[in-house]
Amino acid sequence: MELRHCCVAVATALLSVISLTLSFENGDLRLQDGHNAAEGRVEVFHEGTWGTICDDGFDITDANVICRQLGYSSANASHCCAHFTHGTGDIHIDDLACSGLESRISECPNRGWGEHNCAHTEDASVTCNGNIRLQGSDSTVQGRVEVFSNSNWGSVCSTGWDLIDGDLVCKQLGFPGANATTTTATFTPGTGPVLISEVGCTPEDKVFKNCTMNKTPGPECANHTNDATLVCKRPIKLMGGKSPSEGYVAVYDGLKWGPICAKNWGIEDARVVCKQVGDLAAVEATTGMRFGQVTASYLMSNVGCAGTEGTLDECPSTNNGDNDCFRFAPTETEPMRLNDTNDLAGVRCAPAVRLVSNDYSFLQGKVEVFKNGQWGGVCADQWGPEDARVVCRQLGEYPLSNDSCCDPSTDSVQDPLLSNLMCTGNEERLQDCPVAPGSQPPTRCNAATARCQVTIRLTGGRHSLEGNVEISKGTEWGNICDDNWGIEDAQVVCRQLGNYEVVSHYSGSQHAPPRYPYLLDDVACNGDEARVEDCYHSDWGTHNCGTSEAAGVSCRNFRLVSDDRNSTMPKGRVEVVHNGRWGRVCGENWDKSDANVLCRQLYNSSADAVGSFEPGTGVAFMTNFTCRGNETSLLQCSYEKREITDCQSDANVICKGGIRLVGGRTPLEGRVEIFHDGQWGTVCDDGWDFNDAKVVCNQLGGYAAFAAKCCQAYGPGTGLILMDGVNCIGTESTLESCPHEGWQSHNCQHYEDASAICSDIKLTAPNGTTSTSTLEGRVEILLDGEWKSICAKGWDSNAAQVVCTQLFQTDVKNVTLVPAKSSQDTGVTDLRCLGTEKMLSECPSITSQVLCPNKYRASVQCKDIRLVGVGWQYDTMTRVATRYSCTSFFHVHVHVLACIN
Repeated sequence: MELRHCCVAVATALLSVISLTLSFENGDLRLQDGHNAAEGRVEVFHEGTWGTICDDGFDITDANVICRQLGYSSANASHCCAHFTHGTGDIHIDDLACSGLESRISECPNRGWGEHNCAHTEDASVTCNGNIRLQGSDSTVQGRVEVFSNSNWGSVCSTGWDLIDGDLVCKQLGFPGANATTTTATFTPGTGPVLISEVGCTPEDKVFKNCTMNKTPGPECANHTNDATLVCKRPIKLMGGKSPSEGYVAVYDGLKWGPICAKNWGIEDARVVCKQVGDLAAVEATTGMRFGQVTASYLMSNVGCAGTEGTLDECPSTNNGDNDCFRFAPTETEPMRLNDTNDLAGVRCAPAVRLVSNDYSFLQGKVEVFKNGQWGGVCADQWGPEDARVVCRQLGEYPLSNDSCCDPSTDSVQDPLLSNLMCTGNEERLQDCPVAPGSQPPTRCNAATARCQVTIRLTGGRHSLEGNVEISKGTEWGNICDDNWGIEDAQVVCRQLGNYEVVSHYSGSQHAPPRYPYLLDDVACNGDEARVEDCYHSDWGTHNCGTSEAAGVSCRNFRLVSDDRNSTMPKGRVEVVHNGRWGRVCGENWDKSDANVLCRQLYNSSADAVGSFEPGTGVAFMTNFTCRGNETSLLQCSYEKREITDCQSDANVICKGGIRLVGGRTPLEGRVEIFHDGQWGTVCDDGWDFNDAKVVCNQLGGYAAFAAKCCQAYGPGTGLILMDGVNCIGTESTLESCPHEGWQSHNCQHYEDASAICSDIKLTAPNGTTSTSTLEGRVEILLDGEWKSICAKGWDSNAAQVVCTQLFQTDVKNVTLVPAKSSQDTGVTDLRCLGTEKMLSECPSITSQVLCPNKYRASVQCKDIRLVGVGWQYDTMTRVATRYSCTSFFHVHVHVLACIN
């Protein structure tokens, strides 16, 4: 560690010496934040600091002086109002009033250094006419080099012309650098004078005019056969994604940004793009409208990368994609419009570092980096907290855990990609860290590990991806209040937890009372933030919330991907998120039992068929599922978890009955949402009653209906309202087969969203008929589509309490037994309930679907809860007050119930 600190100190000292050699004079200028070197916000150097110029009185005359001082021929435009974004720090000049004859801006009259009445929203900017250009090509990225001198444009002779010269020219034109220079003209030859030859730029030169050059070219340059030519690198960026590592690909041609047509677009092209934007790993090549629509012209098409290229420019392509991705309409009023698919080429990339563990946590494990197109391990030699801190930052600005953050793994690494690192802890990427002097990479070593601090978690839910949101600030944990809590906030939370997809958001301490004081309130995310603490919120610890206002979310780690927008049933290719990355599920041995589990997990449904869809691209993370069919999650099945790059087919599924309940404390209660034309929407509560709820519950899997609810009882939905005026008789097989107003025909708002409560248990009279009182009777449970009894063995007060809680939110009054319906009555035996479960199906059972060992079956009597001062009775299985029309259905935790006589 002493060697590390010594080297860091030496490096810091050297940087200090180097910085002292960089000197500027008062009045020097620079342009900042423009699209190329010839435009930007004007900044002037004065007394050791850079500052901006206020736009009061700023005009084209001032801009001409600025452009000439910077070495350009003239100004094309002057800009006010922080045109290229506002600056920071000092405002050095205001009320600039040049005559146009000055050679430097410091010669122009102004209010005085540092004297102004401006804000940075008034920063002045310029666009200069460049003194260099590329000609003789149909692309602004390449061509013959011409310079402007003595009021003339002329060619540059290629004698002495090399990549350093070309690199500077490309950067001055606004490109990242040069791809290639040629010594024989490959573009249309020039016709004017040849102005210079023997150019000799150095890496220290900032503008082309500062390079050494011969302004009297020899006779070998006279006939334009030796004109210097150049191909510049095109910058690319990702746009429209939820994170900086995904989006459609936009390229810059020197004048404008434009998309790439997705004709022939594939994973090899995505590998090159991800490498170019940040040495990232490619996860998927996307096409279509995944990241939005654009109306700009396509600048590239027919990209054909092998995957090993360093930049997209090195791949074969055509320069104009409009003919491939636009179609021309036959009328003058519509000369051109986007085609039906709006086929944008896009990518999803992964960070160039990951933590690999045996679970699905992406914040702890063995460190692996992506380098030279492959993933590989990192050695633990000299590995310490400084190195691990860089890993956590690179994964998403996570803090380093104080709990055994970086102990070496007992697993070994063969041919590690990085070793003997000496990070300071301030680097942006692990790949940027220095290596110990004189060290040699070993062929085998112990693997480096890291553990990043979890800053957000979910508690109190039915599974690990559901519950109240808890957030940490330093070592302090706290809850988030539900004031203004919405789906956009939930999206950010799910992404922060591991790039999961959001299912729903919850308010009102839906899962449990808060365990800690509230740390955040009034959260207002846009939905694209990386972390919930990056969203607008009240000051930390400032809130006006009680114990019934904890915010919650539900996320999912599996999803179905399909381009079919017209389906009435959820279907598509199965994808899973692993270490923050979404990837394929390989279809090896995938069958209907596996598909049934997934449909139940995602939609409370079952599989209609194992479908066939277009195969995905990129890596698969899971394969060889073997499910019994009664699991609640695919992760409860037997499967193989490994990265598969040669998966030949994907796991696919078509789920039945696109209907689900959202926002409830169990999967069998919540807001009713139905799937139609490729999207989910809610149902309006106009006319909503118990018969409608019966159809919903039966469609979900043959469950009993327990209640129909109005008035956003489980919170408002978002998006479309798909149905209104539903009028079922109760025997229909699907909700959409009931009479209704028509798809999306309604006069409702989301505060009128309908809900339902279903149950996989019910109480019946001893003779098998419906009990005359919903508070007592034989207990039956739905198993594999059939109602079964509960055997006497294992039936106790704990199990009875779960039944009363699940059905009535009340306590047990009597635990009883009743005679069996027949000697062949099968059921569940040996229940092992704790009494705290939310559903009877959550209790362990030694055996189910067996002949009960004696002639008695489980029965229960639950306590009655009455409204004080109001005469009423339970209506069978509906729990509504029959003498009154109530604005809310009864719940134990509701202290006051307002009814209208």
